[in-house]
Amino acid sequence: MKSDLMLKKYSTTYVSGTVSEKEFRRIFGSKMLEIEDIITIDDKSIQFSDVISDDNNNGFQDFVYNSMEEIRNINLYNLKYDNSSIEQQSQTELDKVNNTKWLLNINAKKILQDYLFYKIKENRTFKCIYYEDLYGYDVNTFIRKYIDENVLNRYQFDSIKLYVKYINLLIESDIYSSIKLKYDPTFNRTININDFVIKNVNIGEINNILYLDNLEVYYNQTKKSTEYKFDYYFDLIFTKI
Repeated sequence: MKSDLMLKKYSTTYVSGTVSEKEFRRIFGSKMLEIEDIITIDDKSIQFSDVISDDNNNGFQDFVYNSMEEIRNINLYNLKYDNSSIEQQSQTELDKVNNTKWLLNINAKKILQDYLFYKIKENRTFKCIYYEDLYGYDVNTFIRKYIDENVLNRYQFDSIKLYVKYINLLIESDIYSSIKLKYDPTFNRTININDFVIKNVNIGEINNILYLDNLEVYYNQTKKSTEYKFDYYFDLIFTKI
């Protein structure tokens, strides 16, 4: 048989799945990630393990846990504390002394992003994916980009549960401490019980969560600010669109 009539020889090469973090929906179905209908950011903990490495394989998870991986415990209390702040609103001196007006700023988008990342890591959704299979990202960076592209816009902000507990400065502290603690709200996870829930919370205008970097919560002290300080805490609720 002449050589030019011979069939061309082919080799088989391993090919990974898509290396893009963007998932596309199709009329006959898709492989979109299954997500929770309701997310409550409270004070629970999320535990997961992955590889902490100086090379590009940072964030790798094997099919099951192995000794290469480092166990990490994430507390949602810290997530909320790190992504929120409280400050006084612009007000008269009379308002400040009597019923101080406060503004609680919450980076709701960042809290939701991190929560989704920790849950994906907890469930080992992207186990056995190596950085070589990705477009130059380590595994953790790829997962965060996947969340931004496919998951974040499937949620909307639903509500906030705000807890406030007043502390009498004239009873609880000496004169020096009383002066120091005035106008100094404390973020306190121990007060998240129904007795301290604020029934009507005043929230600023809310945009789509995709563009929501800052959730503004307005609160006016109901007890005289020169005699009382308060501790506060909050839970966030998101729902699937």
